[in-house]
Amino acid sequence: MQIVIMAIFALELALLFTHEMDAIRRQEWKMFAILKDMDDEKAYSIFTLLHIPLYMAVLLLLFSSYSNIGYYVVDIFLLAHMFVHFGFRKHPANNLRGTISKLIINCAGLLALIHLIIISGLIF
Repeated sequence: MQIVIMAIFALELALLFTHEMDAIRRQEWKMFAILKDMDDEKAYSIFTLLHIPLYMAVLLLLFSSYSNIGYYVVDIFLLAHMFVHFGFRKHPANNLRGTISKLIINCAGLLALIHLIIISGLIF
């Protein structure tokens, strides 16, 4: 069972990283208050470079003795992230409306919910 739980988490993390690649391609920074008014090249650079410390923090947490906390942080983030994207679905600068983009976001959120339920001991 442990390998299934790890596989669920690995898949949700892979979906998160894939979403961020898609977000860069689709210029997600245009939905952010400060970045939307910047030149695209500058906004792209800031948006992209900010992901390095974010990924580093998540990976450090997951590879540390606090990995259990890291699982909760990622799961809760992905759930909230899914709802934020739902809330911004009609934003004029939202270019993440395609089937693949929505599938990646929603699958990551749903897998996070499943993983959160399992690690919280609510099932199994």
